[in-house]
Amino acid sequence: EEARTALRGLGMVLEDVYEEEHDAGLGNGGLGRLAACFLDSLATQGYPACGYGIRYEYGMFRQEIRDGAQVEHPDNWFFLGNPWETPRPQEIYRVGFGGRTVHAQEEGRLRVRWEPEDEVSALPFETLVPGFRNGVVVPLVLWGAVASDSFNLGYFNHGDYLRAVEEKALDETISKVLYPDDNTAAGKELRLKQQYFFVSASLQRILARHLAEGGDLAGLADREAVHLNDTHPVVAIPELMRLLMDLHSLDWDQAWDLTTRICAYTNHTLMPEALERWEAGLFQRLLPRHTEIIGEINRRFLDQIRARWPGDGERLRRMSIFEEGETKHIRDRQQEVRPQRRPHHRHPGRGQHRDLRGRGAGEHFHLRPHRSPGGGAAGLRLHPLELLPGQPPAAPDHRPGARRRPEPGGARALPGAHGGPFGPRPQTCKGG
Repeated sequence: EEARTALRGLGMVLEDVYEEEHDAGLGNGGLGRLAACFLDSLATQGYPACGYGIRYEYGMFRQEIRDGAQVEHPDNWFFLGNPWETPRPQEIYRVGFGGRTVHAQEEGRLRVRWEPEDEVSALPFETLVPGFRNGVVVPLVLWGAVASDSFNLGYFNHGDYLRAVEEKALDETISKVLYPDDNTAAGKELRLKQQYFFVSASLQRILARHLAEGGDLAGLADREAVHLNDTHPVVAIPELMRLLMDLHSLDWDQAWDLTTRICAYTNHTLMPEALERWEAGLFQRLLPRHTEIIGEINRRFLDQIRARWPGDGERLRRMSIFEEGETKHIRDRQQEVRPQRRPHHRHPGRGQHRDLRGRGAGEHFHLRPHRSPGGGAAGLRLHPLELLPGQPPAAPDHRPGARRRPEPGGARALPGAHGGPFGPRPQTCKGG
């Protein structure tokens, strides 16, 4: 109201000033809108949370109608800068692609080391999302891709200027454009790189901050909850396994126990054609270690299917993560359903839940019916504002529906890097 009054004295209207700001090119379809709603709701209800995504330099496109036809132009939403974000260069993380894995026996245990062929630096930019008149903000962290080397000085000194910056340009393409066209092999590769890039950087940050705050890995699932917003961030499952096993020396059972308690997933569609699947060859080339982990997850899961439905080869084929055919594929949906031991929250929309149980993912619920309490397809559709029975309750002034007055000094960030003493802290991974 103070801003409105001040502008009125200058002969201006606040809403007109709002319209002068260019919309952020972060996606305004269903996924982007839901992610924004998650953060608004979590901040308004006072929950300790943090959202993650990609800091796209160009949005979908800018539309112009010329001679009755649509003409598309690049949506350079950064052309005037973004005053709301704060870069955090002290928290840069390296994200690898390609290369090979090295297996060795150390102290009687198998150890695996991934040696990436290429690495990209992920630079976080933090934007604070305010709650509604409660003095609380939650951070939205968007990752920008930065080349590990600025350019090849040797090529530059020999006059090969294009080749000198070629690798830098290719690496930084990862955060260049929202939803690149994936009808080509190069487009598919870029989409997979984008998805792994922000997932890996986000999980590295979550683990680093958890340990820096004095937490230990044994209590990770009691303090962190990672919510996967549709299929795009599902590579978080093998990535979390890789980080826990290869970098923090946990064995498979320990890492799997934490992963199944930490990760949850929202399904946004029932249409099979909209559920992502990756060519296994592409996945293996870009993420060799993750392909191994997915293969082991699949092997163990199919052993359970064989024990439950012996001799049912057709069921094995349908439920396998790997889709056999002329070209072998990895099915994202199968990964998403697989690791969730229990949902973080329920979702009130039950019509789609019942439909989902009967189509597509129904067989998974027959295998683990305890994942769907009360008839809803919990574990696939999730809601960020309803605590599970048995979860640590929120403090009285943080319960859904509660309202708090702003504390002196204006808006404040929630306690700690990702939250405080209010139970598991949701980390919303927004895809694409």
